[in-house]
Amino acid sequence: MKQSAAPEANAADRPLREVSCLFLKLGLIAFGGPAAHLALMEDEVVRRRRWLSHEEFLDGDHFVKLLSETFVEGADLAKAADYVSIAA
Repeated sequence: MKQSAAPEANAADRPLREVSCLFLKLGLIAFGGPAAHLALMEDEVVRRRRWLSHEEFLDGDHFVKLLSETFVEGADLAKAADYVSIAA
């Protein structure tokens, strides 16, 4: 699936409050484990808010999994959230 729309504004233009509110929302509504949480994060960051392109999100997810010391999905999810908050 190719995302045609480019990401919105620069990360410096996005206030910390907006990023914090997104992760608070994800933390409150996430149910179903790390795979479901990652899908919700992708939906919010790529499709709704357009902070990252689909390719950037996948690159970050793969990078996190490559550098992960464990194969525990929860640890990958926390690192993916770090990547999104920095890259978005």
